Amino acid sequence: MREEPFRGAKTWSVLAPAKVNLFFEVSDRRADGYHDIETLAAPISLYDKLEFTLLDEGSDELEIEVVDISGKTLTDVPNDRTNLVFRAHEAFRASLRETGRDASLPSFHIKIFKKIPIKSGFGGGSSDAATALSVFNGFVKAPVSEKELRAVAARVGSDVPLFLLDGASLGRGRGEIVEPFDLPELHLVAIKPRAGVATPDAYRRFDETPRRNKRSLADFVVILKSALASYSEEEFPRVVAEASFNRLEEPVATLWEDATFWSSFLRAAPDSLNARMTGSGAAFYSIFPNEELAKNAADAIRERCVRDDLERAVEGVYYAKTLRTRNGMFAEMKTSDAL
Repeated sequence: MREEPFRGAKTWSVLAPAKVNLFFEVSDRRADGYHDIETLAAPISLYDKLEFTLLDEGSDELEIEVVDISGKTLTDVPNDRTNLVFRAHEAFRASLRETGRDASLPSFHIKIFKKIPIKSGFGGGSSDAATALSVFNGFVKAPVSEKELRAVAARVGSDVPLFLLDGASLGRGRGEIVEPFDLPELHLVAIKPRAGVATPDAYRRFDETPRRNKRSLADFVVILKSALASYSEEEFPRVVAEASFNRLEEPVATLWEDATFWSSFLRAAPDSLNARMTGSGAAFYSIFPNEELAKNAADAIRERCVRDDLERAVEGVYYAKTLRTRNGMFAEMKTSDAL
């Protein structure tokens, strides 16, 4: 997907959505150190905001500032060349040069307002990078195709290509092989504990864990398509919730004893249909029958966190819905909707 920037504007904002993995299966470690995965990932209405300021035509410089939603500088998110947005900038220009295109870009200052918690499995850094790639592509004389842009995204990170698609996606390989999937809107509540397990540790423990029956993404898709044809709109969330799966939940739970607690905590919420970890964690989400019940549950979970003195252990509780399109991402983040 190519984003057309606000032509003539010096500063504009773009929203970068988080994602949840409704299905996540992992295969054995490959020779290159990666693992093949199969996943169905859906973008959700939990966003970072990237504020682009055009500095100078043709000097190719990039400045990054990372702040929280109040504008306070974040010290636990890099603003140097290790940031995925920087890596996206470098990979995009390298791809242009390799294909004989003019690789010059304007200079940008990008201020990233972080709402998506880090180390959560929500893919915030990857989404920021994909959003930036789409904007960069709008500023070159000969924009690259969607297929080429996804190839560039795969250089940046395994999760980055899925954020270039419009809505939910099926992912294979190390995550870089993606195709769109038309998923009806789902309503969910997510919780991000402050503790968790590093992604490399999660995969390392997976490698050490005895294999059980492998789940099939194709079978999961069949279940969803059958449900779409056979069940009512009200019944579909239950089918998705019951069929959802994440292979990394078990190995993560052996490293982080509170993982089981947070999963049970979320599952105990009123009207919750399931509780699943997204990615390698540390966030969990639960699907609900409709928007009203999900928002009520989010309020109830926040109240329980206060009542049970769990506020210090929780970074955030979020109501969100899955997104079927990224149309309108060039918009100011509304406090009532995204914050």
